[in-house]
Amino acid sequence: LEDFKGAKFDLNEAILINNEKKILEDVQLAELYRALGCINTCLYKKDEALLSFSKAIDYNPKLLSAYNLKAQYLYQTFKDKEAALFECSKALNLGIEEPDILSILYLRSNIKINSEIPQEAIQAIQDIDRMITLHEKFFHKERSHNEELGDYYLLKAKAKHIINPNEITFRDELIQASKLGNSSAKEILEDLDHNYKND
Repeated sequence: LEDFKGAKFDLNEAILINNEKKILEDVQLAELYRALGCINTCLYKKDEALLSFSKAIDYNPKLLSAYNLKAQYLYQTFKDKEAALFECSKALNLGIEEPDILSILYLRSNIKINSEIPQEAIQAIQDIDRMITLHEKFFHKERSHNEELGDYYLLKAKAKHIINPNEITFRDELIQASKLGNSSAKEILEDLDHNYKND
């Protein structure tokens, strides 16, 4: 805890010095505020964390990681689904295609799937399909990123289950996730096979 407090003090000092001497570019200042937001999160300073992420975006409106952190914080800490989705949409509307966009799409998909509303699950699948396509573009089937891809297929299986819980329309996604090393998908498949044999 003391380490976080010390880091927070140092970052605030750097920001104060910059306010006087204008040493940093806006993009560098945005990174400082993003880091400060993460530290405030660890220190359970909710309002300060949110303000820090907002300032990071103000100084660099293209900093995708700041949108993602702010949206996560709004959803998980403040339980504000609509505000979190709004931040995700703002980031996605920038039209930037780089790996950080995957985290934002993943968060938005999760939020919609957690609502357990079929229409939102359909929207989530559109995001997940885009994630799978972008993942291929960014990482070209690198094995080190298989775990993330497995998570996407598991998420798609969950969305399909919400849309149609009475049919195993999501089995293919579970198989794909399992092949990519997703242990949760493997367990679900084993349970489904066990139940099928017992019926």
